[in-house]
Amino acid sequence: MNPKHKKLLIVGVASLLTGLAAPLVGLLATMAGMSATFGQIADSPTAPNPEDLASGVSEPLLTTLIGLAASAVFAPLGLLLIVLAVVFHYQQRDAQTPADRQPRPR
Repeated sequence: MNPKHKKLLIVGVASLLTGLAAPLVGLLATMAGMSATFGQIADSPTAPNPEDLASGVSEPLLTTLIGLAASAVFAPLGLLLIVLAVVFHYQQRDAQTPADRQPRPR
């Protein structure tokens, strides 16, 4: 495989993995933030301040939003780069004459 195509494939796989992992990281941060907020409610001897609870809930939801946005960008980008790397590889291979082709390892 051409080094340029190999680099394109590696970047594509890294982008795809980032796109798949981003929502999970956002969900993990959401769970941690919500647990802290519920802990604040449980530990409060009086009724907790609604403004404090609102910020405690909005920050974890923001992490989920960022994770989903990153996934929406990186997963399709990674798939596109992988497909392009494969297509370019086969186009280059098919453009070579049979005498120019290197034997495939077995």
